[in-house]
Amino acid sequence: MRRQYDSWLDEAVENGKLFGSPEQLDALKEARRLNREYMQIVKGTHKDGKPTARTRIINDVVNGRSTPEEVVNKIIGGTGKKQGAAIVKDFKQLFGEGSPEFGALRQSAFMNIFGPAFKVAENGSLQLSWGSYINRLSD
Repeated sequence: MRRQYDSWLDEAVENGKLFGSPEQLDALKEARRLNREYMQIVKGTHKDGKPTARTRIINDVVNGRSTPEEVVNKIIGGTGKKQGAAIVKDFKQLFGEGSPEFGALRQSAFMNIFGPAFKVAENGSLQLSWGSYINRLSD
């Protein structure tokens, strides 16, 4: 059905049945393409007709309801290792490995794991507490 809609949309644009500037029509096509890509990512992430934790986390980010820190906390605290890895893979595919969004997720994960091992020195710089660092590695 979606393919039929996309075909209809392309045909309507080509036959002049849909009006707008070329930029607007290109933006509409790009929005449809991005939606298809997103739906491919979340495809199969429902169980018994309900969204899984994986789907809810992705939807929260896409809809601006979660910060990178909240996402990391949900991945670490609310999912198993396998599902957490799948969520990170989804994010990489959705935003791109070099994107600011994926970078923010990485940074939040790093700070979640190793942040407690850092202390602010009197001069304002960050100093690594080796004992805390080793404890965080062994957790």
